[in-house]
Amino acid sequence: MKQDVTDRRGYLLPSSSPTMCSKALPSEFRARPAVSGLLVLLGAICASLAPAIFIGPAAAKQSARTPAAVFDAAQKAFEALPMDKRREIQDGLIWSGHYKGGVDGEFGRMTMGAIQAYEAQGKGPRDGVLTLQDVAALTAAANRRKTALGFREVTDPRSGVRIGVPTKFLKRRNLRDGSIYEARDKGITLRTFETPESQRSLADLYEDLRAPAPGRRIAYRVLRDDFLVVSVIDRGRFYYTRVARGVPGGGARQPANEMRTGSSAVLRGYTLSISPALMQRQRAQMNILTIAVSNSFEPFPSSAPGTASGKKAGEVSVAKRSDVLKPMQPVQETLVATAITVANDNYLTVLDPKACKSVRIGKAPARLVARDAGTGLALYSAQVGGGRVLQSAGSGVAATGKDALVLYAELPSPGANRQISLARGSFAASAGKAYVKIIAPDSAAGGVAVNSGGQVVGLLVQASPDRRRIAGPVPPPSRSMLAPATVSSFLAKAGIATKLFAPADAAAPGSSGNTASPGSIAQMYSRSLAAVWCVSNQP
Repeated sequence: MKQDVTDRRGYLLPSSSPTMCSKALPSEFRARPAVSGLLVLLGAICASLAPAIFIGPAAAKQSARTPAAVFDAAQKAFEALPMDKRREIQDGLIWSGHYKGGVDGEFGRMTMGAIQAYEAQGKGPRDGVLTLQDVAALTAAANRRKTALGFREVTDPRSGVRIGVPTKFLKRRNLRDGSIYEARDKGITLRTFETPESQRSLADLYEDLRAPAPGRRIAYRVLRDDFLVVSVIDRGRFYYTRVARGVPGGGARQPANEMRTGSSAVLRGYTLSISPALMQRQRAQMNILTIAVSNSFEPFPSSAPGTASGKKAGEVSVAKRSDVLKPMQPVQETLVATAITVANDNYLTVLDPKACKSVRIGKAPARLVARDAGTGLALYSAQVGGGRVLQSAGSGVAATGKDALVLYAELPSPGANRQISLARGSFAASAGKAYVKIIAPDSAAGGVAVNSGGQVVGLLVQASPDRRRIAGPVPPPSRSMLAPATVSSFLAKAGIATKLFAPADAAAPGSSGNTASPGSIAQMYSRSLAAVWCVSNQP
């Protein structure tokens, strides 16, 4: 018996959940739907889902108890329909709040249970067989709900992925490796991206996504040869990430030995992020949006929209070329480096100010205080807020061959001033200079390289612009570092007296071989790093 494909981690609520809509939106907000974009979004979802009964444990058990003869009859009736009609039914059941599986046209227990739950709303039999009138009503209701949100599939101009976006409430802007679609109040964000596999493998990205950190809980994770899915609750905020490995123009499902690592293979994906308030008050509705976005995702669409993954032109949810969103102008923001809080409102990074005349740190505009053209060190003043001065375990030695950790700022979903990533590598030396072998983005420049005890070994410099790409396995690139003594000297000349980069005490962690966990090291630096954005095309 076929089983529906699902991530098994939905957020569907018991059948009483529709009452959440009337409780979550006070009457004064419902009377004034333009109070904020987020409230309008919630109101549209609630209004469109008012008649829905969300499938819960009881409905799932009911499906499991369906007699084999009834199930077989429903399966035969379903599979007698054209494939596009089967997918249309599953898509409609997602938007009605009854189905959390894939829109694949396959019939399994989840599809059966969803149809039966939908039938329970009417007076007809709960036999799992929908009439043509039922299908028409289901589709019409789904289309009304999509229209209320402006939900449509668009081809992202930066990453190349095709994905469903509630365009009435999420506005797009450029990122360096993709786009960010976000609500005005950052309650919902959808980030798309494309990364060459030569810079970051699928396995490395998976490890980064599931890395432990304070206040972070992994809800679900899966890694295969050509895709990954990771669902995370980070300090109450929900993150759902899907990434596929493939070759543009060649599709995502090529065998691994047919994709030349470091040549044309790339990683394409997205992260959907939802605020704690929305997840608490509108969990069922946000779950529907998450499932709808996931089912719309095409990492390597064909030249004709909607023809990838076996879809046919004219099928449900297939958008037209006119749906492609154009880049927003005039402001462009690019994540270029990482800054360290070295004093109140003072941030140290590695950046060429001439190449980036307008700088933002976190969400605050930054003013250049001092710079050293020889090293690339730059000191900025900015009122970012929410951070703390770096509390390091002192400086250590880069022992060749020993493990290295690089902590750098990254914003997979804007809305927070600070969010860090951690990459693993090893230290090396050449011609008397220490460097680190690491796979990290260009924006890791200014990031902190530490040893296994959490001691600072150096700051990463800007990546070399002439890095070569070769076919076959690619070794981790070498990134040069600025020694702690060089950093201390620059800060002293800038008038900042600090012992942050002074040699560690003999009793400090790591001084006598002691190590610290990556999680504790990340916690040590998490509030002291911030993203550096280069802002161009200012109006």
